[in-house]
Amino acid sequence: MVVSHQESNDETREWASLHALNLLTEDDVKTYECHLQGCAVCKAELHSFREVVDEVARAPQSLTPAPFLRERVLASSRPARAAGAPAKAFPLNSGGLLIANSNEIPWEPSGVPGCWTRLLFEDAVRKYRTSLVRMDAGAVYPAHRHAGVEELYLIEGDLIVEGYSMHPGEYCRAEAGSSHSEVRTDTGCKFIAMASLEDETLA
Repeated sequence: MVVSHQESNDETREWASLHALNLLTEDDVKTYECHLQGCAVCKAELHSFREVVDEVARAPQSLTPAPFLRERVLASSRPARAAGAPAKAFPLNSGGLLIANSNEIPWEPSGVPGCWTRLLFEDAVRKYRTSLVRMDAGAVYPAHRHAGVEELYLIEGDLIVEGYSMHPGEYCRAEAGSSHSEVRTDTGCKFIAMASLEDETLA
């Protein structure tokens, strides 16, 4: 977690709610409580959630949650887990260390025809996403402007960027604020990409 937050966001609310409900792992509790010492935003967030939990506890009736609820809530706090990915897709995610098994993460449509992604990690604070990307033969990714630095490492196939045909093992970096035309593949390809969540598609 970051040293401190300037304002409340989805991440601060997730951590506060999980802590208030005693749904964090022992390691996560230590990490979060250490973070609280220097973050007034999270302290206030946690206080607010604890008040809600206390109100619920005083309600005349209590409901026993379904057995799967705890894991579902915990899963929602792990930005690295793609929707529908089984637990073994992330065999280690503790103490600031993450290991992702991409073979266990389902391919998801990217919104661009012929382009598919496997989400490895999403940083909600820095607004960056690390993904394994697959493009089918003949697929074209539209021209776009980079809101932040984009890094790409080609694993297999061909990828044509600004007229240059990349080959497996080659690395491409685009600086924040830069833009380039359509990216395409003739035979299909697979690559790892780290890019901003705020990149802008150009007409």
